Amino acid sequence: MADLKGNGFNDRMGRAAAAKQAIQKRFLEKAGQDDPAAAARREERRLVAEARAVREAERAKQRAEAAALKIVEDAARVEAEKERIAQEAERAVAEAAEKKAERDARYAARKARQR
Repeated sequence: MADLKGNGFNDRMGRAAAAKQAIQKRFLEKAGQDDPAAAARREERRLVAEARAVREAERAKQRAEAAALKIVEDAARVEAEKERIAQEAERAVAEAAEKKAERDARYAARKARQR
């Protein structure tokens, strides 16, 4: 015997989906733009979102400033290190020249004694 009422699984699922859509449509119509409570909630959410965006922009600005400061500090540190290395090299050259002068003086004294 044929199923005249349409009580098959797909039929029941289709009717359930249609009922859900009808409930959703009624809900959306009831909670429409005219509802002052909904408008207040939307306005509150908008203000919170704006405040969040401002805070995020401030944090991004602080991060950028911190990064710029770190770059400047790193550059100063590198420059100080280069200066220290240059002074150390200059001192080493002067020390080597002084030692060479001492060696030359000893050599000259030795040669003078031999004559």
